[in-house]
Amino acid sequence: MLPIAIVLGIVSYMILYLVPALAENVEPGFSVFAKNIQPVLMAIMLFLQFNKISPHDLRFRKWHFVALVIQVVLFLSLIHTPSPRDRQKSRMPSSA
Repeated sequence: MLPIAIVLGIVSYMILYLVPALAENVEPGFSVFAKNIQPVLMAIMLFLQFNKISPHDLRFRKWHFVALVIQVVLFLSLIHTPSPRDRQKSRMPSSA
């Protein structure tokens, strides 16, 4: 299966490289895929590849949700808390 994927990738790249009009129409869609969707697919693939538990046996427990809530709260508090450097800049008089 891997050799087929490699050959398909090479052929797709060569077609887009040799036909500029096709590349202009198709490339924005590929960019969106590579930027937004591909990292999620890679993370899922790595998680399932290196996980020693069968995906069928995974069951969420109460502590999973507690840990998730703690992570979200900490993330939001860090996002909305200005850094000391930002506080210093806001107190400086403007030079205009």
